[in-house]
Amino acid sequence: MKTLYKWYLTNEGIVGYMAHGVVYGHSSPYCADGSEIHTSLIESAEYDGETITLYTLNSEYRLSISEMDCECFDALRSLHIFERFAREYGLMRCLPLVADHYHELDVYLRSTRTEIHSRLKNGSLYIEFSDENKCYYNMGVYRTKSGEMEFFPRVTDFFIDKNEKLVGSLNYIVEFNPYNNRNIGFISHSGAALPDKEFLGIIRNSCRNSLNIRFSWGKTVILAPDTEIVVSDGMGLAIPLTDTSQDI
Repeated sequence: MKTLYKWYLTNEGIVGYMAHGVVYGHSSPYCADGSEIHTSLIESAEYDGETITLYTLNSEYRLSISEMDCECFDALRSLHIFERFAREYGLMRCLPLVADHYHELDVYLRSTRTEIHSRLKNGSLYIEFSDENKCYYNMGVYRTKSGEMEFFPRVTDFFIDKNEKLVGSLNYIVEFNPYNNRNIGFISHSGAALPDKEFLGIIRNSCRNSLNIRFSWGKTVILAPDTEIVVSDGMGLAIPLTDTSQDI
């Protein structure tokens, strides 16, 4: 049985609903365990008192309410989408549990937003990497020049560059390049979006292992698990490696 972790639903307009999440147990070689996917359109759904099962044209997915995530860092928006879905697909019996989960998630996300906001300057970025997610990317937060917070809980685009390396783009503010094992190339950023060269933002490693962060201006930092680094444009060689147990 296929399962989805960190899942949420989206309303695709008049055509119906899709589920998004990290898949396990998929038979396709293109959907290895831990891949982030979206399903095809959902045709029906069931709730057995413990788990939700979604049925698409060719697949079925078992989902846990405790593992629900949200779209665009907005738990209440995802709750409203699920409520409409529940009414249309006969899942009203599980709606109270879903609502409780999303309200708890909203409290957590509000706290996270406040904490991150207090650490960023206008025109700077927070990026968090985790080895549980595709291309290591877990979350991005951009504090605009006017002080507004924009959240990118998922990489908005993937493409293959001229060197056949997978690149993640965060709203065209920054691009990064995951390659080989536990290596991240911080390859470019928009100077117009991030004007303060002394403080471009913060990169956090929430992986279980070290990450090699190679910056486009020639600096490399080995970032240990559960640590972070403040990024400045062209930061110098005085910044030490934080973990010498991994080859670069």
